[in-house]
Amino acid sequence: MSTGQLPGAAGLDPTAPTPSATSSAPSSAPPAGRAPGNRGPRSGDDHEPRASGRALFERLGQRYGTLVILAGLFAYFTLRTEGGTFATVDNLSSILQSSAVLAIVAAGLTLVLVIGAFDLSIAGTMVLATLLSAQVAVDTGSTDAGILVAVGVAGGVGLVNGIVVTVLRVPPFIGTLAMGLFILVGFQQKITPEGTVSLGLPANFGEWGQGSVGGVRYTVLIALGVLVLLHLVLRHTVVGRHMYAVGSGPEAARLAGIRVDLVRVAAFTVCGLCCGLAGFLTASTFGLGSAQAGGTLLLDAFTACFIGASILVIGRFHILGTAIGVLTLGMLTNGLTLTGWSSDDVPIIKGIVLIVAVAAAGLLRRR
Repeated sequence: MSTGQLPGAAGLDPTAPTPSATSSAPSSAPPAGRAPGNRGPRSGDDHEPRASGRALFERLGQRYGTLVILAGLFAYFTLRTEGGTFATVDNLSSILQSSAVLAIVAAGLTLVLVIGAFDLSIAGTMVLATLLSAQVAVDTGSTDAGILVAVGVAGGVGLVNGIVVTVLRVPPFIGTLAMGLFILVGFQQKITPEGTVSLGLPANFGEWGQGSVGGVRYTVLIALGVLVLLHLVLRHTVVGRHMYAVGSGPEAARLAGIRVDLVRVAAFTVCGLCCGLAGFLTASTFGLGSAQAGGTLLLDAFTACFIGASILVIGRFHILGTAIGVLTLGMLTNGLTLTGWSSDDVPIIKGIVLIVAVAAAGLLRRR
């Protein structure tokens, strides 16, 4: 049937003679939904505006519902804290500072999730970079050397993860879990059996983590730069389009001429580099390297990414959504602390938020 052809019109011969008894009648049925001389609404038309309005409301809720929740959290914590402490400039600045490292790691993780994989070694990679940056800085007396080694080794870990997944065909869940839970922990213990590196650091080691310009910490500016850069890569480059294509269907992407394995390795490598940068900034902020620096980073990064997948572009991982997810977690942690919740309650609530975020992202994607 050609475009615009009415249902049931196929097979009619427009050149066939029309019986004289019906020559004055229309040669074809009136357009669907309209009768000759009937200008009023057909049956059911009065329900269409209501249905359209409901559909529009649902779409807006799907795209912006999380933003509404974020605004609700902001209002709630502002009202609950004494004198509106939560909404002060100093406290909001503190939220941004405490969220900077998470933003960098989550941005790198977003690329891995975009290609349809997982990286469970991000916390271990970040901790390794934290220890390496401090130890190398102590041994060489150079902060720059500490940065280069930490970021380079972390990028190497990401590269190995990519090779394990693509060349050895080990499932990402197993490969990165083995890397983060066993291999990297072993290297961390070799670097510093005591678990910390704090003595003998260069005088300028803390500048990147503690310095600021115009009242804004360097860590916040670096995190913003990483987010913007990776957003541009995913949205406006061939590499980004290839990553989304691989995540949507690796076989289809391969048939389209995309080098699927190379794209996967690139995503894991960039994720490792982000973890390395985050590790150095963590050591610089606290003025030491610690094996406990990972904390809840793994859970927080995945939670931020899945929250982001339920915002704006439904069921799709993207950097803007991840950034909003990071801010949501930062506000939640800070607000719960200020309103008197114990530190034991915070991870429980984060776990619940992760479950809800994953369920919501999956449900919205199916719809």
